[in-house]
Amino acid sequence: MVPGIAIRQLPAMAQPVREPRLYIIVRRDLPRSVQAVQAAHVAVAYTLYFHPRLASWGSDGPTISMLGVEDQPALEAWSLKLRPSIMFHEPDLGNAPTAIAFYGTTVHGLDTLRLL
Repeated sequence: MVPGIAIRQLPAMAQPVREPRLYIIVRRDLPRSVQAVQAAHVAVAYTLYFHPRLASWGSDGPTISMLGVEDQPALEAWSLKLRPSIMFHEPDLGNAPTAIAFYGTTVHGLDTLRLL
């Protein structure tokens, strides 16, 4: 277990409507600079944990969608829907969950989230 990272492994109810992509979901109640850092943290954590998938991404990496949710409860709700995913907990914010990374096709409701 890596400090600051929670791994979610249950299957999601996905409806394939496009090619898989790396979804990064960050809390919008954080300052913009913090949102950017949390997105980077969770993207790196995801690639380190799920590194065998990197070869399938090719030299340019995956398509990335960066989305925002209103607050911590919304982020935690999404973490239950997106599997397998990684949730990053920021040590400088009392280990509060700040971002999620999920690689796959869309999941019902993702299209309702605003882009960062």
